[in-house]
Amino acid sequence: MIVSQAHVTGTIQVIEHPADMEETIRAALHEANRLGVPVEKILLTYRPLTCWQGHNLVTTIGLDLIADRLRGNTGIAGIGYYAIGDSNAVPPAAGQTGLTSERFRDVLTATAVSAGGVQFTMFVGSLQGNGYTYVEGAPFNAENTMLARAIFPAKVKDASKTLTVIHTIQFAVT
Repeated sequence: MIVSQAHVTGTIQVIEHPADMEETIRAALHEANRLGVPVEKILLTYRPLTCWQGHNLVTTIGLDLIADRLRGNTGIAGIGYYAIGDSNAVPPAAGQTGLTSERFRDVLTATAVSAGGVQFTMFVGSLQGNGYTYVEGAPFNAENTMLARAIFPAKVKDASKTLTVIHTIQFAVT
């Protein structure tokens, strides 16, 4: 008998660019979304100020959302939003249903299927979401179901820079 296990994991990338690159970044993200291709390699070619990559935790309600969508429940909305917040006081945990301190939420800028997973991207322009130091992020659906949560090093957001968050959920069978 062959026994296999499915694993759902993920990564997050947070990339800052100078504000003078905003239109170029927006155009690149638009084109990547139109083509359905992953965006991280494209963005890294455009003079990033910083780039950080780490892991995230898929929540229990996120796993339930995936299971519902896989079984064909079309009454449940897919992921369409991303939120960032300014508190990492509580580490990611499976039972969480929201960010610790959400400060900014927007529709996804791009989505793509990416080598056994899916990639969700949110772009925060130079005039959006300013005045906070972001340290957490999560993808959500329209019903406010949080798929996964990640914490990352502090990113001070002001008008001098843009912020792109790329959240990838990977599916593997072992």
